[in-house]
Amino acid sequence: MDTLSVEEIKSIVQCQFQLIVQRNDRLRSHSLLTEDKPFNSRATDLVIIDWIEISTNYLNGLKALADFEDPSMVIQLYIYNYFILKYILDRADVRNQEDQGFIGTLNNVSHQILNKSKYRELLDLAMEEASSLIESDINQDLYPVADQLSFDCDELSTRLFDLQEKILLIDVRTFDKFLKSHIEHEDIINIQPESVQAVHDFEDLVFCLQVGNIDFSAKLASFNQYTFVVVFGESQGAKHVFKLVESAIEKRKRWGNIKVEPRTLEGGFERWSQLFGNDRAKTFTGTISTPSKPATSFRSSTPSLPPGLSLPLVRLHNYGSTCYINSMVQCLFNLSYFRNFVMDPSRFQPILRSNDNSLVLAFYALFNEFFYANGHAVVRPNNFVRLCSYLKPDLKIPHEQQDTSQFLYFILNRLHDELRIDDSPANRQSFKTNNPETDPFTDYGSSKEYLSWNSQLLKSEGVSPINKLFQIQQETKLKCGRCGYVSLNYDNSSMMNLNLNGNEYYLNDLILRNLEPEELSDRLGNAWNCPKCEKLSAELKQLEEMVSSHESKKRGFFKFKKEEHSSMNDYQTGRYAELKAFLSQPNVSYRSSNFIKLPQILTVYLAKFDPYQNKLNIKLRFPKRLNFKIKRQDKEIAYSYKLSGWIDHLGDSIGSGHYTNVIHRSGQWVLCDDDRLSVCRYEEEIGDQNAYILFYTLVK
Repeated sequence: MDTLSVEEIKSIVQCQFQLIVQRNDRLRSHSLLTEDKPFNSRATDLVIIDWIEISTNYLNGLKALADFEDPSMVIQLYIYNYFILKYILDRADVRNQEDQGFIGTLNNVSHQILNKSKYRELLDLAMEEASSLIESDINQDLYPVADQLSFDCDELSTRLFDLQEKILLIDVRTFDKFLKSHIEHEDIINIQPESVQAVHDFEDLVFCLQVGNIDFSAKLASFNQYTFVVVFGESQGAKHVFKLVESAIEKRKRWGNIKVEPRTLEGGFERWSQLFGNDRAKTFTGTISTPSKPATSFRSSTPSLPPGLSLPLVRLHNYGSTCYINSMVQCLFNLSYFRNFVMDPSRFQPILRSNDNSLVLAFYALFNEFFYANGHAVVRPNNFVRLCSYLKPDLKIPHEQQDTSQFLYFILNRLHDELRIDDSPANRQSFKTNNPETDPFTDYGSSKEYLSWNSQLLKSEGVSPINKLFQIQQETKLKCGRCGYVSLNYDNSSMMNLNLNGNEYYLNDLILRNLEPEELSDRLGNAWNCPKCEKLSAELKQLEEMVSSHESKKRGFFKFKKEEHSSMNDYQTGRYAELKAFLSQPNVSYRSSNFIKLPQILTVYLAKFDPYQNKLNIKLRFPKRLNFKIKRQDKEIAYSYKLSGWIDHLGDSIGSGHYTNVIHRSGQWVLCDDDRLSVCRYEEEIGDQNAYILFYTLVK
């Protein structure tokens, strides 16, 4: 037989797989398991030794059949041994170093036989089929932990909710699955199966969580305060985590008297979900409800709460590194302009471009859940977090700490895109109002530079209610100190960015300093090249070339007596002297800024990090009221704001630390630290050196 069909190869592989499964069952049951004694690590070691001996015999047989002419026999022997190595031994917990060395040698020998075999192509096909069978059977636990180390779901439910025992649950599933549904318990942590593949001891596991999941890491490191640690989830990852935890508990018991015991959950979360999936007290399952399509325009802007409801305080669950999300969500919920917009479908549904993966709908659902919880329960914003992770994968939510200001930029840009209204005559007429502060297509400036800039902005980005809520429009003026030329530039932003470089500031002074004229000069190394002066310099250069040419010809007069040459006329001579004197003056210009449009929600960003992302230790005091007077088209417009809240960053660098926030609610200042709330007091002017982003709302 020279060759085999694909179907014949598949048949051989499937047959060998069944033989492996049957033999494994016999090894585990024959003399290794007794009626009253569970499967244990000693039994596992004996089974591993048996399989190593079997693999050795099969490899010796393959060497003897190196020149054998029947490929089916070679495939049978090789694939049987392949299943031993990849299906049995790879998935076993081999703790003995000598056994590990034997298995490594067996893998090397198997690879050498494959490379030398004249049936290499047939063996490759057979290994593909074998790998497929292994993959389909990967969730079967070949060597489960002892029954005495397991809880069934009913027993765990009783201990958690009836006896209220102190139990730490470790859910080893992907974070997406964990977010969709998990056991409703305060002390539950999630560990990603793929994140533990390279973890070899308990300390590494704690450190691995600490990098991206501070809260989970702290609970895992303090496992000795619990009665039980229950591990469950995807087979291989959960099994690995259980052994790390079991080893740590045994080690800790040698140090002192602790009573914590490791357990697994029979049937895992799948079985729990079958039994208690519809019980909200025992299983958390989140869904996003879609608001019905409204009939009225989004332009109504009267801030109001839903009838009969007071604004609740909210406690938010931290999924490990989501404190920056929690702090931002808390502040946004406290902003009446923003909250009332996203909670009123009649205002956003007519202009919502699509309901698919909509962030505004996620806010709608989340804020409604806040009212439902009413401060009595910790809200787990799983749908919101999952959607943000999907929409912005580079933030690596929830595994890594991020800059909360960048998270706000993401939110506002996404909401603007979802609610964008294109600039067209029909839309201008449809959304026209008699108030320039609310008309989305208003021109706030009158200069030709502004009109050109704003026209391009409207065409490229359109408008949305987010513009009215957050957008700042700013004019930057550059004025040349020599010729008086003025250049006007315009920009928009959703935050007022304030640079810090001193030891202590008052916010009012800081804003003025960022707006006051700044010198640009050669002396400071930041000179501005004035376009008008550039033209004068080019003119002077031409005149200098004429002077140079004239002097050169004069020096060569006696050598070229008949050569004719030109000279500058009186005007050019005078112009040359004038330009040379003018351009010899110092190149000094001034740059100043002015607001031409302020939003309903004024977000103040304090640039507290240097170019190396290290935090500047700056003490800042900011008022509860903030007033502005800006000039627009020869008119003075007054804006008055009150402080709604702010976000603190605790830590030394932007990529680490912890975020909290403070909000103003019912005449009190409330500190929100994820699921912990406390009241704090501040004088008329607030001093907080950790303040990072401030939120002010427009007072009508």
